[in-house]
Amino acid sequence: MSSTYSPKLRFELVGAGEQAGLWGTTTNKNVGQLIEQAIAGVTTVDLTGLSGNYTLTALDGAPDQSRSAVIKCTGTASAAVNLIIPTQTKLYVVRNDSGFLLTVKTSAQVGGVELEDGEATLVFCDGTNAILGLE
Repeated sequence: MSSTYSPKLRFELVGAGEQAGLWGTTTNKNVGQLIEQAIAGVTTVDLTGLSGNYTLTALDGAPDQSRSAVIKCTGTASAAVNLIIPTQTKLYVVRNDSGFLLTVKTSAQVGGVELEDGEATLVFCDGTNAILGLE
């Protein structure tokens, strides 16, 4: 059976009998890098000059933006920005330092969690929508 990836955090799941002599390398990457990023990672997204949608990266078995626990949006956007997160259950801490309104949402979601410049909050994705994690 060949390797697959976990759906929520995209860790490599080594297939039975695969990666003889390399299994430890894959496990170390999953545990030492990807899990650490999911629990304690901070991704800074530069929104300088942007408006409209910015979609976080979501890569199988490699560091990416949407796996991080904290998303910090910086720079000076040219207008309001929608920060698009994956439709997988996950909790984020999001900070908006872009100079404009930031709306955290999934690609098909109408509305989302709005953060004024200088605000930070918890955002929970329920697998369909981004929802305010604190009220």
